[in-house]
Amino acid sequence: MGNCCNKEVSFKSTSNSEYLRTGTINIIKRNYLGNQIGVSKVSFENTPPIKLQTSIGSLGNRSIKIHGCIIPGLDPRGEIVKECQDNYIFFIVNNSVLCALFDGHGKEGQKISTFCVEFVGSYLKKYLNKFETNPEETLSKMLEKCDKKLNRSKIPNEMAGTTAVAIYINANNIYSASLGDSRAIIATISDVYIPAPIPTHNFYKPISVKRYLKPVALTTDQKPNHEDELARIKNAGGSVEQVTDEFGRPIGPYRVWVKDKDFPGLAMSRSIGDRIAKRVGVIAKPVCHDFKLYEADQFIVIASDGIWDVMENIEVVNFVEKYKNQCVESTDLYPAKPENSSIARMLCEEARYRWYGIIEAEDVMTDDISCILIELDEISSASNIPVKERNVQAFLSIAISPDINNTTSTDKDLNLLLD
Repeated sequence: MGNCCNKEVSFKSTSNSEYLRTGTINIIKRNYLGNQIGVSKVSFENTPPIKLQTSIGSLGNRSIKIHGCIIPGLDPRGEIVKECQDNYIFFIVNNSVLCALFDGHGKEGQKISTFCVEFVGSYLKKYLNKFETNPEETLSKMLEKCDKKLNRSKIPNEMAGTTAVAIYINANNIYSASLGDSRAIIATISDVYIPAPIPTHNFYKPISVKRYLKPVALTTDQKPNHEDELARIKNAGGSVEQVTDEFGRPIGPYRVWVKDKDFPGLAMSRSIGDRIAKRVGVIAKPVCHDFKLYEADQFIVIASDGIWDVMENIEVVNFVEKYKNQCVESTDLYPAKPENSSIARMLCEEARYRWYGIIEAEDVMTDDISCILIELDEISSASNIPVKERNVQAFLSIAISPDINNTTSTDKDLNLLLD
C-alpha cells in the first residue's frame, strides 16, 4: 500500500460514520523509474451494493443476526467495465448456520461463483443430516464435489475459478473449510490490548472502542510460496514465480505457472475451477479446522480479499465492534451511515474507502468487496468464562530466491493474470 501525497480527501464526509457516493481523488503519475511526476485528478461515482441481506435466528440458546453485503469493484477512470465476481449464500436451519463466500477470477469468474452458490444451496438441502452428524467432512466434500461438478458443467474453467470459504456453526462448535485467500475470523473478548497498524494514507476513519476484542483466525490463506504448497506444485511440474516488470523487478504475489509458460498466473495454491492450474499442483481439497464456540465470542466475519487487502484482522474487529450496535437498517442509500446500513455494508464501505488510498498511489481499480457478518448475542457472564487458545494450522512461508525458480528468465505478461 503506497503513501498518499495529497492531503485533500474529497470523498471524506463531515461525519466519521458516513460514506459518500461521489467525489474526487488524485492519482499519482510516475515515470519509468517510479518517481512521481504529477497528479491526475479523477472524479467518479461509486456503484451501490448489489446484494444486501439480513436474517435472524438462533444457535442453541443464543440469538444471532447474519448480514451480507457485496459491493462491486470499479475502474475510477471509467475505461474498464468490471463484472462483479464475488458471491455468497447463508442459511439458518435447525439451530445451526451454514455460510459460504466465493471470490471468482478469470473471464468466467462471475458465472463460477454463482454456480458455487447454487451448488451449496442444493447440497445443504440434500445432506443436512450429514452436516449435523459429521460437519467437517461434509464441508470438505461439499467444496470438492462442487469443483468436480463445475468441471462437468458447460462453464469454461480452464483459466477461471474461485476462492471459497464455508463455515458451519452449531451451538457448541465452529467448522471451517477454505480454498484460496478469502478469509474468516471470529472476535472474542480479551483482556489484552492489540494495537492496530497506523494507516499510510488519509483514507481511513479513526476507530476507538470501549473494550478489548481479539481476532482469531478460522481459516488460513493458501499461497503458492508456502512450503508444503510449493513442494506439491513443483512435484507436479509447475513453477512459482512473481511477475517481473520490464526492468526485471519482481511485482506482486508469487503465482503458479506451467513451467516455462506465461500462464495461468494463479496467485493461490488451492481453488475451485482453474483446470490448467490443477495440472501443475493446484488442488480443490480445502484446508479444514474445527473450533470450540465460547460465550466470549462476539461475532464472525467472512470476507473476500477486497476487505483483507486493505484492513488487518484487528482493524476489522475494532470497526465492527464500534458500529454494530449503531446499525439499524440494510439499504443501498447514500450517504451510507449506521442509520441506513447493516454492519456488513458499513464494513464493505470502509474497505472501499481505504481502497482510494491505493488507487491514488498505484493507479489501480477497486476490487470487488464482500462479506458475511454473524452477530452473536452478548452473554453477561462471558468475560468470566475461560477461553482456550485456538489456532489454525498455518503454512510455513519461505522466500523463493531467483536462483531456485529463475524468476527473471521469463517475462510474464501482466495482461494474462487472472486476479
